[in-house]
Amino acid sequence: MERLNIAICEDAPADAIRLRDMVCASSVPADTYVYGSADSLRAAFVPGMFQLLLLDIYLGEKPLGMELARELRASDSEVQISFTTVSPDFALEGYRVQARDYLIKPVRADDLNRLLTSVFEHFAPRGDAIEITADHRRVGVAPSQVRYIEALGKRSILHLTEGEIVTYAPLALLAGLFPALCFLHCHQSFVVNLRHVQHLTGDTASFCMDDGCHIPISRSRRSKVRAAWQDYLVHATVYHRSEELV
Repeated sequence: MERLNIAICEDAPADAIRLRDMVCASSVPADTYVYGSADSLRAAFVPGMFQLLLLDIYLGEKPLGMELARELRASDSEVQISFTTVSPDFALEGYRVQARDYLIKPVRADDLNRLLTSVFEHFAPRGDAIEITADHRRVGVAPSQVRYIEALGKRSILHLTEGEIVTYAPLALLAGLFPALCFLHCHQSFVVNLRHVQHLTGDTASFCMDDGCHIPISRSRRSKVRAAWQDYLVHATVYHRSEELV
């Protein structure tokens, strides 16, 4: 899949334009379709047409967005749903329609970017490999295989679930190749795949990985790392909870 198809259902034109502009400004390739009412989206909706629905819960004075989500979910089990709203009151009900996220207005660009990246990864063909140059040849590496990446002198070492790959590609370049939602530049010499993290130590000094090793966290990055880890846990919880309910 090369691009996401995203439906934005907002009855406030300013909110719809802001969401559309943030999607366009993100690094995730996507086409947006804006609908001003539940009826207009309902009339246009075809199962499989969209990968993501951004639904305002309050359309007019009633929570029609939730009703619309239930209806569209019944006809399309694969489409990802995120609510955009001024009220957190419907978060629990959102789980019942397998909502992937719940964005409080005004929606922040970084929250939306993480959602878009997550949805794009979800629909990417399984086993998609990222090509790395190592030993003068191109090697395909699936993001899920990478536990962490370490800079060592002029080399970078990709520590995989099975083995290692050594490359002369800079750490910053490698970090940009892998999904931003899961790969975190936590130290000058380390990029960690949050999918392989067991826990963050209480002093935020390191990540404990699923193979038992500890990845250090720079003191200057600890507040940002803690926030990124908490955001990842929220998105991962919503994602796994959604899978359980399907």
